[in-house]
Amino acid sequence: MLTPLALCTDMLQASKTVTGSQVLPVMAKLIAHSESTYPVKYNKEVLQLTIEVAAAREEMHRDLVRRYCTDAPTDKLEDWIVAMMLDPRYDAL
Repeated sequence: MLTPLALCTDMLQASKTVTGSQVLPVMAKLIAHSESTYPVKYNKEVLQLTIEVAAAREEMHRDLVRRYCTDAPTDKLEDWIVAMMLDPRYDAL
């Protein structure tokens, strides 16, 4: 369950590449993967979560939505949107 968080952290803390344009796409993917309807897999096998782990996942999802959607500072969102729109990796958007 924490593997996606670790991957996102690695992607967004790179010191030799620009990562500001990746914040919104990475957070959108992370929020989608933290939804309770998204299956948790390990070695391509879908896992059944314990009640405690499922509750922690729900709390993590709520916190991510709060931080990056509901309560995100408007100036930060604007910066991330502009950075993403200028990044050629997101040319199809």
